[in-house]
Amino acid sequence: MTKTAFITGDSSGIGFDLARQLHTIGYKVYGASRSKPPFPFSWEHLTMDLKSTDSIQQAIQQLKQKTRQMDVLINCAGYGIGNAIEYTTYEEALALYQVNVLGSFEVIKQLLPLLRKSKEAKIINIGSIAGEITIPFQAFYSMNKADLSIMTQALRYELKPFNIDCSVVLPGDTKTNFTSNRIAFVKHDELYGNRIKSSLEKMAKDEQMGMPVESVTQVVIKQLKRKRMKPKVAVGSQYRFFLLLSKILPYPLKEKIIYKMYADE
Repeated sequence: MTKTAFITGDSSGIGFDLARQLHTIGYKVYGASRSKPPFPFSWEHLTMDLKSTDSIQQAIQQLKQKTRQMDVLINCAGYGIGNAIEYTTYEEALALYQVNVLGSFEVIKQLLPLLRKSKEAKIINIGSIAGEITIPFQAFYSMNKADLSIMTQALRYELKPFNIDCSVVLPGDTKTNFTSNRIAFVKHDELYGNRIKSSLEKMAKDEQMGMPVESVTQVVIKQLKRKRMKPKVAVGSQYRFFLLLSKILPYPLKEKIIYKMYADE
């Protein structure tokens, strides 16, 4: 029997590649984002704005008219803010949270009736290493991804009796258009000097020199093939090692390293 998958953020990056790969290996794929992918695609696309609960509910209602059950949900959509905390407006932080966390929450909530009809449904949320290791001048993105990990763990507990498995996948630096989509403020100012600009330029360089998007896709597909998914998995041996180091290093030393990497001028 053909398995069905719903993927948010299918217009580019990880979401686009996952939709393409899952369609290739035989899934019936439904994707959603605010706009259609700018490249040729062969799955069904739904228009959905994660900032709007009405938009999410309308898209899921359309989905329910197309399929009676859902086997896989993958939340990929997201973006970042690059700025000092004190320079970030409430409206900017709220919009980010709506897309990166509350949007995923609403999609999960609306899709649960279809997921319960599957014998072995799976939910994968695309988190980030930044949710495990706080990145200065990208605090709200780190906060969002940490919240996404916590929500995923809670869902594992709550949905286990329904045989719905949940996992969070943590990419590190990945070469996508996420870098260009980041809302970045890089001007020099008298309070922070060149530190914000320097930090974001370092991050952008790391991302564009980072792993290909296919590396993330392969980890996600490997998770889907498991009888029971790992609760949390980092993408790439270097990031798994980095996470291990962050847990065993004394906090003052870890803080010194992160400061030197991303907070110093």
